[in-house]
Amino acid sequence: MDFTKYESDVLKNIDKDNMNKIIDFLSSKNCSYIGELLDDYLDLFTFSYDEFVSKFDLLDKKYNNNLIEEVSNDMNILEEFYID
Repeated sequence: MDFTKYESDVLKNIDKDNMNKIIDFLSSKNCSYIGELLDDYLDLFTFSYDEFVSKFDLLDKKYNNNLIEEVSNDMNILEEFYID
């Protein structure tokens, strides 16, 4: 993992327990690209677990309960996590 591409604030805001909970959540959804998320979208793991799950659920509904597959085809969808 190349930490130099992230601002120090992102790295400071990583809570390992929270990150592991998000990883477990994504694993339960059969997400096969968690490593890519950690490499390229580390800031997703700065969301609190509850906020992440809430945003995930909203986007999953938007994408007809197929968010994991849709993101595997277009990672740009993840930008929607940052929209309130």
